Amino acid sequence: MTAQNEFQQFRDEHPALFLGISALFGTLGIWWVAAAWLFLHLMSSWGRCLLHAGTVLLFALYSHLLFSSPPEPGFGRGVFSIHSVQHHRSPFASGWLYKGTLRAFESNAGSYPCTILYPGDALSRPKADCDYLVEGVLHSRDSYSFSFRPKTFERIENSFSLAELRVRTKERIRKLLHRNISEPRAADFLTALFSGEIDDRALCHAFGRLGLQHILAISGFHFALLAAFAAAVLRQILPHRPRLWALFALALLYFLFIGNSPPVQRSFLAVALFLGGGLLQRRSSGLNLLGACLLFEIILDPLAAAQIGFQFSFLSCSAILLLNEPLSRSLSKLFPKRSYSAALPLKTSSQAIYICTSFFAQALALTLAVNLAILPLLLHHFHRFPILSLLYNLFTPALAALCLLLLLSALLIHTLFPILALPFFKAAGFLAGELLDIVGNPPALLDASLSLALPGWILAPYLGILFSAAIHFRDKDLSFSLLSSKKDVRFLWRS
Repeated sequence: MTAQNEFQQFRDEHPALFLGISALFGTLGIWWVAAAWLFLHLMSSWGRCLLHAGTVLLFALYSHLLFSSPPEPGFGRGVFSIHSVQHHRSPFASGWLYKGTLRAFESNAGSYPCTILYPGDALSRPKADCDYLVEGVLHSRDSYSFSFRPKTFERIENSFSLAELRVRTKERIRKLLHRNISEPRAADFLTALFSGEIDDRALCHAFGRLGLQHILAISGFHFALLAAFAAAVLRQILPHRPRLWALFALALLYFLFIGNSPPVQRSFLAVALFLGGGLLQRRSSGLNLLGACLLFEIILDPLAAAQIGFQFSFLSCSAILLLNEPLSRSLSKLFPKRSYSAALPLKTSSQAIYICTSFFAQALALTLAVNLAILPLLLHHFHRFPILSLLYNLFTPALAALCLLLLLSALLIHTLFPILALPFFKAAGFLAGELLDIVGNPPALLDASLSLALPGWILAPYLGILFSAAIHFRDKDLSFSLLSSKKDVRFLWRS
């Protein structure tokens, strides 16, 4: 099959993904990339080219109309809608950090991301249960993001925000964990793992230096674990369709509890679309779900496309869905797979070795897939890549997942029989403490980084070549020819 036919077949199988990509290019306004993208469609079909050209232009116009004239920094009044609030500590200031959107600033019609740092204690700070009319000085952080230094807060009647309920609920959970887990660091880590909020700078630094920030930030990793845990519990008490509705309700509650951000929004949309497909008895590929999430997020907030969290979230998911399987097949001769019936007659020691090598092979393929995709983006934004990230990402996500599952078990049991939950809290705290010791004390000889300031124009050609290769090899055998036949592999493995 020619490359053109492969591209056309892949596009026909994943229309939502391709529409989402066209919407992304139109929103970002990177016209030379959009032109190359449309040329690919032109090579196979005029009709598809016109469809995607219209999508690019439509979203470019949509973004321009919404955000063409940002407000001028300076003194003025506007309406501040609060999305989240959390305690903030830094060497220079402490207080409460409000995140939200500022609209109608000095008659400006737009709505832009804005933060307000309120220097005060928990009792004196403005309650985050409504919108506020604020007056003060607006500062520009970049083209479409601002910070605001208010002089006055005036409550707007008949407005509402979940941010206050959210911060109070997270504080109750934090106190619950600190009461039941003796080590404060472990309690803080588990709080961050469940709620996505952390103000421990040392903990953030320890995970950041090893490229493990994704473990602390709420993403599809957390939603998938929550859904799997809830499904396992609900399977015992509910039939299929009511179980899907219950899972959707739990995902919605968790989304409202965490608050909105690009990775969280993508994760919730993916879960909602997947469960909706189950209720309608329709199945869809992961790439189509990802494309639909991309399309919805850009419609809801075009500015999200320029955020680092948005870019890493969608790029990592694309790498997992496109690159993981070819890389797994490429490792199949080094770490051969066998069925359950074939593994059952093996000795206990051989079964243990097989489980360990299978886990290592899966973790290695996943780590390579994600890092191949996000490496240029990391070097472009942060100009460094920690080498130990490749090693630590093989096992720390699994340990963090086990910590989270133990914590979920403890919270569930605590709601029914508080005394019986204590062993689960202790186990989660112990495992979290061990994980923090591993992350906090990396081997000094290997603690090095690749430093390179990569220009942005390289990203599109690199990712285009990478994912084109993934599409080309998705159904082909990439296994290394280390042995002459499968029979040789089976003989070597059994021996």
